[in-house]
Parts: sequence; structure tokens; C-alpha cells
Amino acid sequence: DRPGFNIPLGEYTSRGVDVDVLWQIRNDWVLLGAYSYIDAYVSNDSNPARIGVKGTDVARHRWSAWSKYTFAKGPVNGLELGAGA
Repeated sequence: DRPGFNIPLGEYTSRGVDVDVLWQIRNDWVLLGAYSYIDAYVSNDSNPARIGVKGTDVARHRWSAWSKYTFAKGPVNGLELGAGA
């Protein structure tokens, strides 16, 4: 193995679940929360020692949250602002 270099793998398998929750607090304000679980691993390779190795480039747990506000009055009527992480 050489640091700084990528090594091609034979076959990579991933399985997981994704859950999204949308909550409309008011007519003009929406919140979205999401969670993902991903189990990724090498499932086939010419080097048997790599089979079953977990992927290092895939986050096993991922959370996110977003909020969107829509202005309903005044000169900015219809303008939407959103933020998330």
C-alpha cells in the first residue's frame, strides 16, 4: 500500500436505510430532518484479504437538518430563504 494513492477494488456493496421527516410548523415555515445508515464493504476482489473491509469513503451515519421560510406579505412576497447542514 502506498499512502496518497487510490487502489481499485473489485466490487463494493452498500446497504442501508434512509429516514426523512418533514414538519410544516406553519404555512410559511418548514423543517426537514434526515438520517441515513449505510453499511459499505468490499464484497469481491482479486485480493481475498480485502473482502469484507469496510469502506473508508462512505459515512456510516449521516444526519442533516434543513429549514425553509417563505415570505407571505410585503415587497418580498413569495421569497423563500432556506438553510441547512
